[in-house]
Amino acid sequence: MMLRLPGWNTARTKGRILRTAGTLRAILTITGVLATPQAVRAEQIVSTDAAPACSAEADKAGMRMLGTLVETVPPCRHQSPEVTDRAGQPVGLELWRGKVVLVNLWATWCQPCLKEMPSLMTLQRTLGGDRFQVVAISQDLGGARQVDPYLARNSLTGLDILLDPKGNAGRAFHAPGLPVSILLDPQGRQIARLTGEADWTNPAITARLKALIAATGPQ
Repeated sequence: MMLRLPGWNTARTKGRILRTAGTLRAILTITGVLATPQAVRAEQIVSTDAAPACSAEADKAGMRMLGTLVETVPPCRHQSPEVTDRAGQPVGLELWRGKVVLVNLWATWCQPCLKEMPSLMTLQRTLGGDRFQVVAISQDLGGARQVDPYLARNSLTGLDILLDPKGNAGRAFHAPGLPVSILLDPQGRQIARLTGEADWTNPAITARLKALIAATGPQ
């Protein structure tokens, strides 16, 4: 399932949600299983570093394939969001350049996010190292005072946790809701994304991630 971010729904969507679920957060059911990834062609807008810029239209195309790892062809670049570490210090995703990074947008109020969090921790234990890192960016308005107790209660370790109470990452990565996961290559370009929750221990998705990491070449 996937939860839409508060305040991001259109009037038409809000009306439909109120009639069907009695809530302003749309809950969408992932009906498919992890399948062979399909390519979504990024819009050919050239950014200042001569790499194609990721378009909202291409990024949101993954909504039609919830729970499926969708490759981005060609790789494209997002604006680097302004986020902080858990101590409140500004940090950029450039810190992980040289690695393949799985950026996961989540929040403690998002049940699908919490459901997939343990599998993200397992993925980090399985693939993490010099070539790969999971970076989970919390969208909680309360920042560390909401996130830290959740992490402690659930003994979640190994993930690099960042804070984004202003929602900068959601806008930068064109996230239609939560959770959304974006796979970045060692140059910081999007090479794949997954909209909605996933079991990151699924052999099919683990194998595909290994292939994508290997395709980036030795670093």
